[in-house]
Amino acid sequence: MSNLCDFCDAKLEASLNLFTLPCGYSVCFGHIESSLNLFNCFICNDHQINRDEYFSMKKNKFKLRELEYQKNLNELIEEQKVLETIRKDPQSFIDENVSFYKNLIDLQREELKLKLCSQIDEYSESLIIKLNTFGSRILPELVEDLKSLDKSCIRPENNLNLNFIGDKGSNIEERFEKLESFKSKLNILNEKINLIKQIGIAPQETNIELKLDDLFLQLNFSEKSNLIDLKSTSRKMTKSAHTGPIFFIYKFKKSQIFTASKDGNIHLWDTNTGEILKSLLGYKIEIKSLAINEANLLASLFINGEVIIWRKDFSDKNSIKSHSLIRCIELYGDYLITGHTNNEIRLWDLNLKESYFCLNGHTCAVYCLKLFDKDKILAGSNDRTIKLWNLKFLKCERTFRGSSGSIWSLEKLSQNEFISGSGDGTFRRYSQRGT
Repeated sequence: MSNLCDFCDAKLEASLNLFTLPCGYSVCFGHIESSLNLFNCFICNDHQINRDEYFSMKKNKFKLRELEYQKNLNELIEEQKVLETIRKDPQSFIDENVSFYKNLIDLQREELKLKLCSQIDEYSESLIIKLNTFGSRILPELVEDLKSLDKSCIRPENNLNLNFIGDKGSNIEERFEKLESFKSKLNILNEKINLIKQIGIAPQETNIELKLDDLFLQLNFSEKSNLIDLKSTSRKMTKSAHTGPIFFIYKFKKSQIFTASKDGNIHLWDTNTGEILKSLLGYKIEIKSLAINEANLLASLFINGEVIIWRKDFSDKNSIKSHSLIRCIELYGDYLITGHTNNEIRLWDLNLKESYFCLNGHTCAVYCLKLFDKDKILAGSNDRTIKLWNLKFLKCERTFRGSSGSIWSLEKLSQNEFISGSGDGTFRRYSQRGT
């Protein structure tokens, strides 16, 4: 019996994780577990299955108990392996865990030193610039004032006759006036000289104590946590907002990211503060994919094949449902592009909330989509091919072959190149000019 999932092509180590649907196809336990209670068959898509009734069947009920037992057993085995490793060398275990934080503390110490030294250098340089500016401003004034002094009036005079009369003593008053003028200019000049001499630095308290508790990370040795609280100097993200694994992280704006989880919730985070800016609550089932465009339009695909479109700062939402199961999504302006298990690629007008065109060409389910150019999109399929579609003229421009497995992921590398990941564990690089 093959241990291959007919839905995702995953090869399982044991048939215990495979469940046979009423139609005869086998799928991974996780697909059924995360589905709605009443869901369309993943493979056929032409009949519905009641999950509770399906799991209550005697054969499946026994298998669920086996899975639960195996899960508990595996968890205990893994815990025992960890404990055995610690038992053999407890000192190494402690050193290994402590050394990481020692290195982290050393690293932050050096970073703080560099920051403080940089601030000190910058401030010192600003003081020197102020002094240079002062000197450049006062130098020409000082030179000009020195040149304007008439020193002739202060030359020493020998044999000065104080018993002057008539014309001989008539110029003494003029000489006094010149002397007073010289004294006035000299006083102004001395003020500038004293201004230069009296440059000083106000004494400051040198015994400065930094509040290192606010600057440094802090250790937390509480019983419930063995983690360092990266306080103040590190960005701390709250990870408890999701109740399931986080499958997708998308950068949105500067210092903002979206996270999407198996719990069906989407959160918009501020990466600087670690705060949740907005929570988008859809269905309490697994999110399979997210798509965001420049117009702040967000699309979320759930495992049941339903898509929710979020608009107007993500406060308004409407759903898109298709007659066939949607496997992947991409946004193209005001249009949604969907890849389906029935081999189709559909284009949806989000204003009309309906599909207006279907692209046919793949012979198996379409697993991934990636916008490649302004009006072009790449599609990867279970038929092991990649097709480049022109969305303006609604036609396939080229088909890329060569993969030996289903195409599960696509990523654009440059204007002419892209890369694909396939089910056989390999990736390939393609160019519009050749593989």
